[in-house]
Amino acid sequence: MKILICVSASIAIYKVCELVRALVKNEHEIKLVLSDAASRMISPIVFEALGAEVFLKDTGKMEHITLSRWCDILLLCPATASTIGKIANGIGGSLLLDTFLAKKQSLRTIIVPAMNVEMWHNSIVQQNIKKLQQHGFQFIEPSSGVLACGEEGIGKLASVEEIINFLFPKKNLKVLITAGGTIEKIDDVRYLTNISSGKQALEIVKAFCDCDVTLIKARVDVEFPSWCNIVSVNSANKMLELVQNQIQLGCDVFISAAAVADFSFKKREGKIKKSEIQNLELILNPDILQIVANSHNRPKCVIGFAAESENLKKNAREKLIKKKCDFMVGNELVFGEDKTRGMILSQNTEEDFNCSKQELSKKIRKKVEDFFK
Repeated sequence: MKILICVSASIAIYKVCELVRALVKNEHEIKLVLSDAASRMISPIVFEALGAEVFLKDTGKMEHITLSRWCDILLLCPATASTIGKIANGIGGSLLLDTFLAKKQSLRTIIVPAMNVEMWHNSIVQQNIKKLQQHGFQFIEPSSGVLACGEEGIGKLASVEEIINFLFPKKNLKVLITAGGTIEKIDDVRYLTNISSGKQALEIVKAFCDCDVTLIKARVDVEFPSWCNIVSVNSANKMLELVQNQIQLGCDVFISAAAVADFSFKKREGKIKKSEIQNLELILNPDILQIVANSHNRPKCVIGFAAESENLKKNAREKLIKKKCDFMVGNELVFGEDKTRGMILSQNTEEDFNCSKQELSKKIRKKVEDFFK
């Protein structure tokens, strides 16, 4: 595989050395384009010593065109907020920027950002990212942790392993994920729902970024990446219908991360009077997880979530057995937060966790990988 790595000036630049070494070791042909600032942070000789050809400027031989035609994958790593903004707005003026302007639309193009947490969350930066995604650019999102500036949050360059797995998916698993709180209408102005931000499901989606992911989402507070197949629903019954349609088409992994309302109502037109609301009849909703886990076209791996306020281990294990899941993620009531606590259970194992939702998603991904070995 011919890979052109464009390198912008970030403190994470040292990780590119490890990436180049790993790619060359696996017999990929690597060329690099360094921005002027990047070449002052690390000598091009370092990359040449690792087996990569390095380019710094256009010498009049139209390198911005020849390089973009040469490669099978164009990778910007690390990508600064400034470089992302220039590419998103069609700004050239350097070999690196002109290469992105000259590339064909069909070329697989991947951007690996690294920046300060507030820069990452800056609305203008996020708009630039969405703009590029609409043009077919893929993003490997940064991870959370202590950043080079000393602050803590999302902004760390993805690991070399994550980048390589994204470049060359090991398994083309078909993954179906549910997310958000379902909405059960009482009348035309009121509804019953659950507290669910969708944050955990978002991190799970990102953890399976190299797979064929379909997301069926109800009400959420987050935005999901455009590269996955997204279907929006309201009620539990509609979610069940769409889930069953998807598993009939074939599905390797089902992850039930949605907060499905336990009850619905016989909906009435208009607006019910306050006095009548006291006498509403509850209708038990279908248990989507249990239905999927016991269906004749059951996905090979079924994972459920059990949010518990007490007796977490006992209740989660009972649900694991009753619903016939392969894994049950028992978690404390931490809706809307970035961190989570609990345990991952299978028939024979249990693993405690007290970490970010991003880290939990990586643990879930590892469980799935081990399951299919």
